[in-house]
Amino acid sequence: MAEIKIKELKQRHVEHFLRTRREIQAGMSGLTPQGYGDALVGFAGALKAQKLEPGEFAVTLEKYVTGLLKIDEQKSDITQLEMNGVNVRSAARLDWFDDLVEAAVDDMEPWRVIQLSDEIIQLYNDALTVPKD
Repeated sequence: MAEIKIKELKQRHVEHFLRTRREIQAGMSGLTPQGYGDALVGFAGALKAQKLEPGEFAVTLEKYVTGLLKIDEQKSDITQLEMNGVNVRSAARLDWFDDLVEAAVDDMEPWRVIQLSDEIIQLYNDALTVPKD
């Protein structure tokens, strides 16, 4: 059974955890900065071939960008169950566990992922709580 081996998080742990969560979530989204740029360039090229007036070009391009971002936003909505997986994968990638690697999360029971995620978040929250002493 995987156990968290870090007992007290430091600022570096928290920053790495948050950065790793963003990386994993970005990988789930599908629209990378490179992909966004490629899609935009391709669409702008197609619009140019249509020989639109400058005003029409700008309006059409703006609508395309808005639509592309809306699609990505919808794809990046993440459920709590997925967020639990992101939390556990992040901690595993950062070697917070004694014997759990990131790839193993895929084959875990969802209840266990929830349990580990809760432990991670409790450790995280404890690190952010100012002692009463």
